Amino acid sequence: MSDDKNKTLAEAADSKWWDFYLIRYAMGTVVGSLLVFFMLHLGMKSTSTETAKIFSDLYKLFGLGGYGLWILPLLGLSYCYLASAPILVIHACRSAFLGVKEKTMFFFIVIPAIFFVLIFNFSSISIPAYAASVLILLAIIVIQLLCIYLSIDNRRGYYKRLCDKRAGATGGSKEYVESYKHLREHGNAFMIVMMEIILTVILYNATSYMCLIAVIIAWISPAAYVWFVGSYLEKNFCEDQKL
Repeated sequence: MSDDKNKTLAEAADSKWWDFYLIRYAMGTVVGSLLVFFMLHLGMKSTSTETAKIFSDLYKLFGLGGYGLWILPLLGLSYCYLASAPILVIHACRSAFLGVKEKTMFFFIVIPAIFFVLIFNFSSISIPAYAASVLILLAIIVIQLLCIYLSIDNRRGYYKRLCDKRAGATGGSKEYVESYKHLREHGNAFMIVMMEIILTVILYNATSYMCLIAVIIAWISPAAYVWFVGSYLEKNFCEDQKL
């Protein structure tokens, strides 16, 4: 009986895997393709910087002016996944938000971000594009590092409680789980697009080849740490007899 129940749950999960991934990456792939083409095309039109020359060379390499357009969706999907690296960190270390009220997050994260964008786009305040890109990159990295650090002590307990609750979810509880998962996936799709736009601005304002490489490494480094997060959870699973 237990095996039949587990089989049914596994089949249900397998039948829905495409739902979440399609929602998550479909729009990001389309927008990512347009942004990649935008960067490479502008690089071809303007070779005023070393980075622009790199974009120009890539544009010619992939043949995006003609026969190579077929590869653009693949580049868009790859760029979409690359840009979503900070989201992976926030998701993996979301136990850092335990005890933080939603109103607090809204007033101290969402509103300041919108205010920052409006101030520097519609006011007389001017800031060099390169300096603004560096500040945005640093802010995104700092947020990720804080999530990693603040989740260290409660990450194990959080995942344990979450797994126990989900395993026992039936009826209304199961529908509750499905509801917040779908809401998060739709929000994830829009957050990926936002990250793609931000990364595009940062990359295009890189002043040299080495700067471009440094930006990409800095962008994905916190996400690479998620491998250790998964490994520590695996270690806890092996050592804890109650799991």
